[in-house]
Amino acid sequence: MNRFFVLLAATLALLTLTPLAALLFGASPMDIVTAAADADVLLAVATSLACAAVATALALVLGGAAGYVLARRLVRGRRLIEALLDLPVVVPHPVIGLGLLLVLARGRLLGAALEDRLGLAVASAAPGIVLCMLVVSAPFVVKAALEGFRAVPMSAVNVAATLGAPPWRRFTTIELPMAWPQIRAGAVLAWARAVSEFGSVVVFAYYPRTAPVLIWDRFSAHGMRAALAPATLLMLTCLLVFLALRWLADGGPRVQELER
Repeated sequence: MNRFFVLLAATLALLTLTPLAALLFGASPMDIVTAAADADVLLAVATSLACAAVATALALVLGGAAGYVLARRLVRGRRLIEALLDLPVVVPHPVIGLGLLLVLARGRLLGAALEDRLGLAVASAAPGIVLCMLVVSAPFVVKAALEGFRAVPMSAVNVAATLGAPPWRRFTTIELPMAWPQIRAGAVLAWARAVSEFGSVVVFAYYPRTAPVLIWDRFSAHGMRAALAPATLLMLTCLLVFLALRWLADGGPRVQELER
């Protein structure tokens, strides 16, 4: 039985890692170095990383609050709201981009109002990229916060209340610290989802180009060879950042490791 499960796990690992390994060995080291010196590639990678960081920070605040509300059943129709917040995971992301265009394009009412009154352009601008990334990545934080706050024993919260602790103190000293490990793990997944977003960004924002959009542009215009090196560079960058985030989410170095 154990061997059967090992075989299934190995099959999944093979299916997942084979195309990534092919990508890694498909570009020559010189091509990767050239891509790393390409100003357009560096700008696209930096745009992806920066916008994903902002989107993740917003997802932590907004998604964490949504998870708390759902966990504590502070609103009616909780199950419906939870399903709606999960919808971006199911809906094809170009559809999300089209929906954002209908609301926030420069010729639309809300988009025109933001640009005229606040001077804020959302479509085809960095705020649009952040918004796309936020929409597709927030469900990971909402789900993590929901499960984290739901796991907090209400007995501890009630004891603090009987001792006179106000709601904000109960939240900051009991509920949030106990739920934080799961929220933090959800934030790591949200960042990973945000930095890889393509479908909604290419429809709604496009410029400034993120790394996935730039890779698609070069593949469409010049073929696979032109896209291989930027794709490999993005994969390696994301891998390093993701490993660092996972390490931080797991609490950094263990005490035993520090004592060695």
